[in-house]
Amino acid sequence: MLRLNQLRFDANQAFKKERGLRRLTAFLSIFLAAVGLLATTGCESSPPGSAGPGTSGPTKSGPAQPDARAVSPNPPRLAKSDLPRFVEHDRFTIPSVKVNDVRVHELSGLAWDEDEQLLYAVTDKGNVIHFRLKLKGNTILAIEPVYAAPLVDAAATSARRGGLDAEGLAVLNADNGKPGDTELVVVVEGATPRILRFSPAGAMLGELPVPPPLDDQRNYRGGGNKGLEALAWHPQYGLIVAPESPLEQQPKTLHTVYANDRHWSFLAHPAKDSRLKALEVLADGNLLALERSSTGATKPLVVSLRYVDIAACPADGTCGAEDLAVFPTGRDNFEGLADLGKHRFLAVSDHHKDDPVGTTVMLFSLQYKDAP
Repeated sequence: MLRLNQLRFDANQAFKKERGLRRLTAFLSIFLAAVGLLATTGCESSPPGSAGPGTSGPTKSGPAQPDARAVSPNPPRLAKSDLPRFVEHDRFTIPSVKVNDVRVHELSGLAWDEDEQLLYAVTDKGNVIHFRLKLKGNTILAIEPVYAAPLVDAAATSARRGGLDAEGLAVLNADNGKPGDTELVVVVEGATPRILRFSPAGAMLGELPVPPPLDDQRNYRGGGNKGLEALAWHPQYGLIVAPESPLEQQPKTLHTVYANDRHWSFLAHPAKDSRLKALEVLADGNLLALERSSTGATKPLVVSLRYVDIAACPADGTCGAEDLAVFPTGRDNFEGLADLGKHRFLAVSDHHKDDPVGTTVMLFSLQYKDAP
């Protein structure tokens, strides 16, 4: 009997040990899975479709998803002594006249053609307008509209049919010493994100791919009204584009600029709902960004010009960005930028035809301490 009781006791102890080992094994499995999940989540710093900052090789499968990185708690600060100094030179008002039955108002994108000595603008209504720019030193003598026409795509959609909501504008072949080969690149805001190529006369030449995740309208915050907005041509990275507001799964204060195989993010100007309106590439390869916000019952405007250092972004891709100029709250509805060369730029306002202020153009320069 004693021997039988001992055997029962030993069997019971063995069962308890086996049950304890099973519980320990299950716990370790769950723990290791959780650690793996956290590690995977913590390492994701690039949106699907990109192999990460500074790399190439799209990995997109299925609908593109927005970049869901967190804001870097301490983005790099740029020394004021290293920043160019903003100097405003002059302002000029363009009256709301008609050219070829197209009214000059609501200018949203601006670009300078050095070869043709023409200033191009696109409008919210889908028109292209040419101007003759006359400067004397840093004084604007005249900005004369000389041509206007609707932008027409391959489906014959034009401004007169309520079609193309043109926003950002860039020019190709505009400073190569070969007149006659300029192309306009226009981002179109609306239900479908599009980047279109046009002749200066307004005829469509082709369509360019929209880099993911900007190619999927479901990723945009607030739909088409906060869609594609700004673009510029970078000599190293090619066409770079950005939405007006951060995408749905991004922090609301983190703007991101996209190229075909990389992206750069920077904190927005601290004014409420500061939206990215225009980009220009500076001589050092970094970016000049124009942001604009409107708050309050009467919607006073806060416009900021910002220097974005994409050459020295940390590993998480959040670049340093500093204000070069913040304009006093008022009616300056600046929306487009044009690089005139030699560190001089134009900014243009997007005023409605019934606005008594008219279209304002500002001439300014960025002065570098080491510039000759």
